[in-house]
Amino acid sequence: DSFTVYAGFVDGLGQVGFARPTPETNLPRVPDPANPPRDRAGLQPERRASGMLKLDDASIEAHRKAGFGAVHTVPHGGFMPGQGALVLLAGRTPEALVLRDEASMFAQFQTARGVYPGTPMAIMASWRTLYREAQRRGTLGEQYTRGPQGRERVVVDPTYEAFTPVIAGETPVFFYVKTALETYRALRLQEELGFKLVLAGLPDATEMPERLKAARVPLLLTLNLPDEPKKDSANATYSPALRARTYAEVSAEQTNLLARQRDSRVAAASTAGRLHADGLRFGFTTLGAKPTDVQKNVRRMVAAGLSEDAALAALTTDAAEIVGASAQLGTVEAGKIANLVVTQGSYFSEKGAVRYVFVDGERFSYPAAARPVAARRDSSGAPVGGAAAATAASPVGAWSYEVETPQGASGGVLTITGDAGALAGTISNDQIPGGSSPLRDVTLDGASLSFGFDAPGMGAITASVVLDGSSFRGTLDIPGLGGIPITGTRRPN
Repeated sequence: DSFTVYAGFVDGLGQVGFARPTPETNLPRVPDPANPPRDRAGLQPERRASGMLKLDDASIEAHRKAGFGAVHTVPHGGFMPGQGALVLLAGRTPEALVLRDEASMFAQFQTARGVYPGTPMAIMASWRTLYREAQRRGTLGEQYTRGPQGRERVVVDPTYEAFTPVIAGETPVFFYVKTALETYRALRLQEELGFKLVLAGLPDATEMPERLKAARVPLLLTLNLPDEPKKDSANATYSPALRARTYAEVSAEQTNLLARQRDSRVAAASTAGRLHADGLRFGFTTLGAKPTDVQKNVRRMVAAGLSEDAALAALTTDAAEIVGASAQLGTVEAGKIANLVVTQGSYFSEKGAVRYVFVDGERFSYPAAARPVAARRDSSGAPVGGAAAATAASPVGAWSYEVETPQGASGGVLTITGDAGALAGTISNDQIPGGSSPLRDVTLDGASLSFGFDAPGMGAITASVVLDGSSFRGTLDIPGLGGIPITGTRRPN
């Protein structure tokens, strides 16, 4: 009478199971920038996501907690970072996670720094050159196999070999696009070269519904939505003709820009509903999105016009079809992999929350956050029943923590105050003597604690940790560094 069971969600395109690499700085000069090493150019199609998987990577638990049982995961990198793998988010070994290896070739318009290809047009030229050279080498290899006499053997090159299943139409290219122009460019490459294409991202998709209909390619819409509109812009009307000519008009221009921002954010949330109304089907991609924002952003799409049935299909059946796993995933039926999501109430309701996730039959529980109960204390002030009795259900207190960065280990004290309904706190670091930063957005969901703070010289940092009695472990997401491990222990008294 209170739970709803869904098929496990399928992430059509994500980067799960491995940490984001630390961006390199002060890269050495390349002797010939027009012909750089392939890794410097971002050309690594032979890399396989399946070979990078780590069982203890925090992104696996974060995605699973959001309701995902399977993810089509792809490597980080440049314009051609490698091959994707369809993975389950549970297993005893990294190999056991893999449902299908070499499931895709991943591509994006990610230019190289200081070397070729340094522009989107150069990326398109590189694509054409690589694809056609791979075709030529494949033809020569077939001719050599049929009759080697008088022919030169083609030397195996992993980069070109990675194109072989793409050219044969066996492996699709998942192209991540961030603008309408990038979408047109990806479609142009597909039309010229003839490979199977899946378009992902598509924040500006409503600008080209007819073009997308004509292309007839699978779509994966981004779950990385901008923040919700500010309330003080609700009644303003945007005027593209408004110009501030004097200081007295600056306030009006600010109001106008807030209205423009509001319209843009409303349009982003309504993209899915408008495409569905135009007859287009799609799945979702979490690339660039936080797992903790997935349910909130899906609800925003539903509130902006997407039907719950269409939203559920994008999370399950349509996504499973796009990644080629309809026979195993996407529905609740006998014979399929036992991936399930159990929510308290409806997933789409304001109070709906994920309580259980089953992955390949293995159950993971996410109980509702319990409010801390004040401990009974004796005349000396000590908690009756020991210190654990006072803190078992709450993160409130002081924690010693340690993080491992590329510059070495550092640590400090994390202090949580308040109760489960209104948590706050501060964090200090031993490398910043005498100072601490206030925490923001402190949230407790079951045993999962998340918060953010600003670090001098580093910007806005977010943390997600899992409490386990008197200890915790998780990740810090640091701008420019990505996710780094953090561990902590509760301080006595």
